[in-house]
Amino acid sequence: MKHRRLAPTLSALAAAGYAIEGAIVIRAPQPDTGWHASGYAVEAAFLVALLASIPLVGLLRHSAGRLSAVAAWATRAGFGAMLVSAIPSLVAGRNELGPLFLLGVLASVVGLVVLSAGAVRNRPGFWWTTPTVAAGLVLSIALGDHGGGILFGIAWATIGLALRDDRVDSAVMNATA
Repeated sequence: MKHRRLAPTLSALAAAGYAIEGAIVIRAPQPDTGWHASGYAVEAAFLVALLASIPLVGLLRHSAGRLSAVAAWATRAGFGAMLVSAIPSLVAGRNELGPLFLLGVLASVVGLVVLSAGAVRNRPGFWWTTPTVAAGLVLSIALGDHGGGILFGIAWATIGLALRDDRVDSAVMNATA
């Protein structure tokens, strides 16, 4: 990530977006069509969270290998596909481009699992950040409207806290050099 000093702020935005989205759907689940104000709020929070998450994916890459690069690309592409699906959904007030969204979820999960395997295997400093985000995504999918977004928000919040530690800079630079 070129603008490393923005990472804690982006992480906080991602955490807030996912947590807000998760909190709203606990009280008012988002239907596929016929959204009310809460449905629009959920999608807007999700959109903000995705915009903040995409640039942070590079910080979850803890090795310089080709497989790690492909996994980071797949994760970014997955988040990007979900973002592309969220924009027309927000405009239309109903779920649009559902297959693209599902493809994005799949690419993100696969990418994060591969990045996590590399982080666990190599165990560089702050290696736990990648499995934390991967577990947060998988649990958010599993829990859905029952607090899934809140857990994913917590995962990104822990990353934000780690990014405030000066040791992260050297750990990230050493892992991807």
